[in-house]
Amino acid sequence: MSIVNGSRIELLVLRGGSCTGKTRTAYEAVTQHLPDWHLIYPKTADALVAALEANAVTEGTVLWLDDAQQLFEQPAGEEAAAALRQLVEQPGPVIVLVTIWPSAYLRLTAPPMRDAPDNHPHARALLRPWSIIDVPEEFTGESLDEFYRRAEEDSALNAALASVAHPGALTQTLAAGPDLLDHWLHAVCPYGKAVLTAAIDASRLGLSRPTTAFLLSAAPGYLRAHERAEAPHDWGQRALDYGYELRKGVARALNAVPLSEGMGAEPGVHALADYLEEHAAPLREGLVPPPSFWTAIESEAGTADGLWRFGQVAAQLGFHAQAEQLYSRAVQASGHAEALWGLARYRELAGDHQEAERLALESERAGNPYGVRRLMKMRRWPASAELAVRADAAGYPRALSRLSWELENVDALDLFDELWQMVTEAGTYASDSVSKEDEQG
Repeated sequence: MSIVNGSRIELLVLRGGSCTGKTRTAYEAVTQHLPDWHLIYPKTADALVAALEANAVTEGTVLWLDDAQQLFEQPAGEEAAAALRQLVEQPGPVIVLVTIWPSAYLRLTAPPMRDAPDNHPHARALLRPWSIIDVPEEFTGESLDEFYRRAEEDSALNAALASVAHPGALTQTLAAGPDLLDHWLHAVCPYGKAVLTAAIDASRLGLSRPTTAFLLSAAPGYLRAHERAEAPHDWGQRALDYGYELRKGVARALNAVPLSEGMGAEPGVHALADYLEEHAAPLREGLVPPPSFWTAIESEAGTADGLWRFGQVAAQLGFHAQAEQLYSRAVQASGHAEALWGLARYRELAGDHQEAERLALESERAGNPYGVRRLMKMRRWPASAELAVRADAAGYPRALSRLSWELENVDALDLFDELWQMVTEAGTYASDSVSKEDEQG
């Protein structure tokens, strides 16, 4: 109640796995304590940005960000997080209510690995300062005892106790989570299983809303030869119908995606059940999706930036050949600066140093100011210094200037003299870069 009666904006983060009761817990709290407050529930990052730009979040408003990872990992997610950072500095009372999975929280708040681009700086800065309310995975102690007492008079609760996958994991069972997993693992329809597996693999790459075209294009690669040969003419519809089958009267493996405004569903767009996204995806860890999947991903990406983003995730998952292919497609589409750097990195790792250097320079030319410096970090001295000198001679002095400044700052005089010798041998254009830096120091 101190939040309700206060003058601040509070951001509450409920962290817990799929089907653990995060949303229900938040719903009960809001209806009990804030029955007269306004509720804003944006379903996409773009909708959230639009609401904030329109100043729709006023005093006495609950801004509900359910499964927030689906917002912050969209293309406009960082823009939304930046706008929220500005919002939480304003006077209230306003509550920003966030529910999120532990794995997604870690992805969004962990600092980037060395030399890797920082994809979520605003999301990290938004989420990390606030206290976390952890929703437990299982009932324990008094809460479990209370569940047993109520189950004596409630057949649904009693059935959940009888079929629970793990002691105390009752909310997941009530939400038919384990049954959804079985629906996929032991599918009676091979085409349905192929479509669901494609959707699960898509979720691993951050594609949480695959289209019908994507699923049906990717599916053949998950089928055996005889299953493809014997496929009925309506195999695609059968596959989707299998994904939409209602399990235990409460859950589906695939779900319709509501329109961002108004009534109805987005045509030809599907959402994988949260439980499968969290629990089925780890079972696919290390397994490389088939070629049909990557062909479908290229079509689904739509833009060079989309291709690069999928390439980034593919690289993080260890699918390096596929990541390199996606980077190549992004470069072909628009000369994407970060994709050029991605290709440079792979060429350097493959030992093709000359091509790596060319691509790093192309990356800088396309607008990435760190292409050469990143490549320098992959090389040892003196190769790194020689690269900086060549880049300077080619018209990109930033890396050489930075290197000379760093050497001076740490009093690495021997290395600085060695760099100066390289510059002198390269000619006056490169020499000017170090001389100016020397004067500034």
